[in-house]
Amino acid sequence: MARCGQLFCYHDSVPQDIIRKSPIVIVRNFIALQFCAMALYYFAGSLSYYAQIWRSLPYIDEVIPFQIAQMVFLFLVEVALIMYIFFSWQRETLSVSDGKLSHHRGVVIRHHRVVSLERIAAVTFDQNLLGRLAHYGSITARDAVGTRLMKLTYAADPSDLATRLMRHVPAPMDTEPLRLVGEAEHERLERKATFRWDLKTKSVNRALEKAAMKTVAAFMNGHGGQLLLGVGDDGSIVGLEHDIQTLARRSMDGFQTHFLNVLAAMIGNDVRQHVSIRPFVHEEKPCAVVTVASAMRPVYLADEGKEEFFVRAGNGTTALKMSDAHAYIASHFHVAQRS
Repeated sequence: MARCGQLFCYHDSVPQDIIRKSPIVIVRNFIALQFCAMALYYFAGSLSYYAQIWRSLPYIDEVIPFQIAQMVFLFLVEVALIMYIFFSWQRETLSVSDGKLSHHRGVVIRHHRVVSLERIAAVTFDQNLLGRLAHYGSITARDAVGTRLMKLTYAADPSDLATRLMRHVPAPMDTEPLRLVGEAEHERLERKATFRWDLKTKSVNRALEKAAMKTVAAFMNGHGGQLLLGVGDDGSIVGLEHDIQTLARRSMDGFQTHFLNVLAAMIGNDVRQHVSIRPFVHEEKPCAVVTVASAMRPVYLADEGKEEFFVRAGNGTTALKMSDAHAYIASHFHVAQRS
């Protein structure tokens, strides 16, 4: 199924996503063309000796007057430029296929740039004032150290398009749970022995759910990360049996559904594409690894009508007061996208 935005048309075909600049780029180039055509016309008109040469040709001026020949020439030049503008738009595409992001452009001489999706760590977007008013901007694919891999301008709804592209990008983190169990906690890895079962009081404690969601929100506001559920701080395997038994659906599927419901309630359903949960069994106990991708916008955790902003600080999660949050957001979500 094809869907068209203001500036790009893309197709939800499988296995390929094709993104093409929209006709608004053609309109922009047509306006520039008219200015060029006017300048060319006045320039040609100022060269009176061209008229003298034309009129000196035998029988030519009698058949085709110079003014008409001049108009025909300018018309043909403009048509050629219009065709070039159209084919330049039509042949410039960004495509996602076979684990690669490819940018193709050029009419006479074709230029191709291909980047492996495995190299992409984030896709950011940028908009100027006109772009915000007209809902367009540029999107940039970067690697894990922030190096720009590919940039595409005049993207319609760049936030949505960046999210679409990120869905194709495999998680850059190690997703093998058994290797993560033995890894020390750091900025992109945290463990939780349980999700909602309090091991001390032997009862459900929803504060534990909030603690896990704080970590998820902090990962989204940073560079992504992974949350191990059912694994203690010391790497001991606690398992999620008690959590599962507290649910209406007492299964791992029921636990995954409950986790995503809590995510939607506390952070929002619109961030669902940034989170995946994968169950695994270790030492005969059910556990899960939650992989969280970096978000394209600030993510807040809402609880009891209050919104909070969390970030990762080393191997811990920290709440920022509003003044600090504004500074962090300006740096992480705005300045970085303009580099």
